Amino acid sequence: MIVLTLLMSCSLSAQIALEHIYEDAGFYHVNGIQRGQLYMVDLEASGKRYIEVDRTAYMIRLFHLDHSLDREFSFSQVPISEGTGYVMYVTEHLFDSDDGLEFLYFTDSGMGLRFTGVYNEDGTDLLAVYDEVPYVFTSFHQQHYPVYNTPEGAKLILSRTDGSAKVYGLGGMFTTGMLQEQEGHQPLGVSAMHVFPNPSSGRVRVESGLQVNPASSRLEIVDAQGSVVHVRSSIGSGPVELDLAHLSPGVYGLILRSGGAVVSQGEFVKTN
Repeated sequence: MIVLTLLMSCSLSAQIALEHIYEDAGFYHVNGIQRGQLYMVDLEASGKRYIEVDRTAYMIRLFHLDHSLDREFSFSQVPISEGTGYVMYVTEHLFDSDDGLEFLYFTDSGMGLRFTGVYNEDGTDLLAVYDEVPYVFTSFHQQHYPVYNTPEGAKLILSRTDGSAKVYGLGGMFTTGMLQEQEGHQPLGVSAMHVFPNPSSGRVRVESGLQVNPASSRLEIVDAQGSVVHVRSSIGSGPVELDLAHLSPGVYGLILRSGGAVVSQGEFVKTN
């Protein structure tokens, strides 16, 4: 029985295999500055590609499914705020009809810079507006969904605290993506929490939009390891102001509980 159990464990473990390491694509902060992003898109004409956002070099790189480089281009023309900002919707035909790539970029530094822009890969802008940000994108969209289906099987993307990101090949296929999209990228019955400004070095305003009983509600701040580092009790239906001064720089989760059940979740980044 022991031998059989060990053989089964080895067989299951063998279904998950490390494929590649992207050294500068991890989502974690290094010295208080966000390092990068790594996610996958299905381009309209070219098909599936890994997208690496390297904030150190201000480069966007596209890789084939075998991790060979497809192309790269700079995004140094966008308003950079202490290394933060998010590259979203890398696409071929969403924003215009030419054959080049475009992407949406936004930053909300919490220090007066709120910007959304749409850029071609050659650096020209299709949209550049201040004090307008896509708040439906509440925190870190791409890193919420680390599992992607490909013709070569499902892939798992994990960020490391050293600033790198790893791609693992999985043994099965992901089948619940449409359900997650319909539910707003949150677990069933759990609403998204809005945090502003995000990232922040000081205070943030948190809104859930839910009617909860203050007598049985609490708001928890959890660190990257899932440990509760701060609790606010008696949370009503209005916005909550939180002082982050006592927190170390990093990525934190917010959990609103009512009667012990999780009813809303969110994330924020604490900078130096």
